[in-house]
Amino acid sequence: MKKKINKSSQGNIKDNNFEVSLNKFRDEIDKTDCQILELLQKRMLIINQVGELKSLHQQKFFIRSNREADMIKNLIVKMQDNQKKLSLPELPIEAIIDIWRKIISSANIAEQEVKIAIYNPSKINDYRLLINQYYQHSFVSGDFTKSSKALKMLDKQEYQIAVFNLLEKRDDDIWWLEITKYSYLKIFTKIPFYQFSNQQKIELIAVADKECEASQADYSYLVIKNSELDQKMITKLLKKNNIKARFIDNSQSHKANNFLIEIEGFYLNDSSPIIDLIDFIAPTGKKTTGKKTTTELFIIGHSPVPIKI
Repeated sequence: MKKKINKSSQGNIKDNNFEVSLNKFRDEIDKTDCQILELLQKRMLIINQVGELKSLHQQKFFIRSNREADMIKNLIVKMQDNQKKLSLPELPIEAIIDIWRKIISSANIAEQEVKIAIYNPSKINDYRLLINQYYQHSFVSGDFTKSSKALKMLDKQEYQIAVFNLLEKRDDDIWWLEITKYSYLKIFTKIPFYQFSNQQKIELIAVADKECEASQADYSYLVIKNSELDQKMITKLLKKNNIKARFIDNSQSHKANNFLIEIEGFYLNDSSPIIDLIDFIAPTGKKTTGKKTTTELFIIGHSPVPIKI
């Protein structure tokens, strides 16, 4: 006679095997989490030493957006390499960016106090949300309705970063013209660090008192003031100099044109293509309504090219 198997007992055996296997996996996850935590704490020890070194050399602003951007891009390449060579699972690129942005911003705030002046005359809540995602909630921030006031806070060193919406157009307060009054204040990054395929209505840029530094791939921000040339003519000159560009904003003053242009690549005021542009656009001063005004070109900063998702 065949021995009858109790279905209830069989179910208990399966349940027990499931729990044993599940707990084993959970133990492995917990062990891995502890290893990650220990490595992050060791990383912070190194960050503290870096902060001491920067203080010793009297650096004003510790954040290095070019280094941060390259670090994240290299990690994404490393993840994809691990997937191919070691058959490890792929991680969402957005997750890698978000995780390492938090790790990096924790290091930023450990190195020095950071206060952010947000130019937000329209009181858009998403600005603060994006900034908190990029940095941290623990970064002190304040809203400003005048761009000149936000930049003045940097000038007085009461704030370390000012944030503006690259795409916000206001005739009564043109922030990118205000920046040209401060030769040492430069755009240094875009927020967020990833760009979705659909068009974004908010592209925040951060400004600080810092030196210009190149990353693997950059945008440069060119301001042309008091030009007799229109956008079509300037576009032709940019193409002639093999410069790929996107016109962000424009305004008029004293019957002259002002432009904010995002150009692909890392350019400085003394870069050959920019000097060539100056020769074409501003060879001499011009007279407007009896007053002599001179066409001027400024590189007001750079940002690492965001990662497209």
